[in-house]
Order: sequence, then C-alpha cells, then structure tokens
Amino acid sequence: MFYSLVVVASLACPVYAYVAGVTAAQLIVAGVWYFATGLGITVGYHRLVTHRSFRCHPVIELVLLAFGAAAFQGSAMAWAADHLQHHAHVDDELDPHSPRHGFWYAQWGWFFRRRAPRRPPPRHLLDHALVRWQHRWFFPLGLAVGVVVPYLIAGVGGALLAGPVRTLLLIHTTGFVNSLAHMGKRRTWQPAASATDSVFVAVVAFGEGWHSYHHRFPRDYRLGARWWQWDPGKWLVWSLASVGLADELRRADPAHQALAPEPAQEHA
Repeated sequence: MFYSLVVVASLACPVYAYVAGVTAAQLIVAGVWYFATGLGITVGYHRLVTHRSFRCHPVIELVLLAFGAAAFQGSAMAWAADHLQHHAHVDDELDPHSPRHGFWYAQWGWFFRRRAPRRPPPRHLLDHALVRWQHRWFFPLGLAVGVVVPYLIAGVGGALLAGPVRTLLLIHTTGFVNSLAHMGKRRTWQPAASATDSVFVAVVAFGEGWHSYHHRFPRDYRLGARWWQWDPGKWLVWSLASVGLADELRRADPAHQALAPEPAQEHA
C-alpha cells in the first residue's frame, strides 16, 4: 500500500507542477534530501550498522539513521539483516534478492514477493540500543524527516519532490546494486561470484557500484578503494574521522588487494 501511494503521488507531481509551478527552493530541497537519504543508506545503514566498518559520534549516528529512515527502505535492523543474509548466500536460493529470478525481482519485486525466508537479526543489531529504537519508530521518523520537514521548508511542492518522487528514485538507485551490480561482467575482485563493478551504479548509488570489491572486502569502509573512484560515502566517513567524529575505520589489508578467484582474509 505504501509503495503504491509513493508511485501515485509521484505521478501526480507533474500535474501539481503544471498547475502551481516549481520553485528553485523546492528543487534544491529535493536534491539535498536525495543526497542526504542516499548517504543515510550507504553510510548509515550499510557501512556503519551492517558491516561496522567504522564508529562515529552518537549524534552523527542518529542523523544517519534518521535520514536512512526517510529513504523508506525499512528499519536499519531489517535492512542490515537482509544485507548480511545476501552476503552469506549470494548466488544461491537464500539470497533475499537473488538476480537468478531476473532483473525486476532483484530490483523491486522482492519487496512484494519474497522467495527466501527471512533470517533473524544478528546479536550485534539486537544489542544496539539506537538501532532498536530506530527499528521501533522508523516509519514515523521517516515521515517526519522525509515529508514533514521538506513541507515546512518548501511547501507542498517541496514535500512532493523531496518525499515520494525522491523516494521512488532512491529505491530504484538502491535496487540497481541488487540487480545491475550482479549482472555485469566486471568481476574484478571475485571472478567466481556474480558481484560486479559498475561505474553507472557507483555514480547513481553513492559509490555502491564498486560491488565486486565490496563482496571481496565487505568490512572496508571504502566501496571504491582507489582514490579516484566515485564514492561519496568513503569521503564522508574520512571527513568525519578527520574532525574527530568517527574512528576505527576499517580497511582491507593492502597485501590482500590482488586479483584472485577466492576472497582473502580481511584486515581486522
């Protein structure tokens, strides 16, 4: 029901724009919210909560989890549990969004008709007080941050553009990581696995497209390990660490960063 409403509201947005017009402030708010919620997913949900690639100040963690909730992709706990299941069962039938079932299943369909049974969250998620709190309140938190605040800043047009339109776009850019980033042939770091590197996915999904590297070294806070690879998430984490708001940044041991058909041991 919720995603149906997102689609209907997104389709209504051009009609509203034709009747009432679109202001620069509304476009700016939508752009900022797209980037902020995308970083909430890739930095907050993915690197911080799921893989524990770094630690950060509780206020930064709260901000990341708040904007992650506004992405409307579920709670951080549920998202992380699904993603860890994906890593444990990539390319088999227990992968929650296995590309074996086709592009659209991996991209979007698994939201509605899940084939793999859901695994319970691991202990490190259940023991995390802020993650438990966000799991309980993520939907009202997401509505407040993702719809109400844009409305207060830029009115109805801002709420539409930064709410359902931005949500629909972000769900699909995140979905490309599950679909396109498992269907290409640039399997640079693990030739035997389906995870592939995609410049397109890296650009639209905040660095997530360097997926072959990520599956080889999942606890590295960098998804694009080379300095020139587009990865806003790693730059944000590095910037937070530079001013003392993050620490314990995990990186793969350079001695293991060589092409090989099997994953190497990560540097702890």
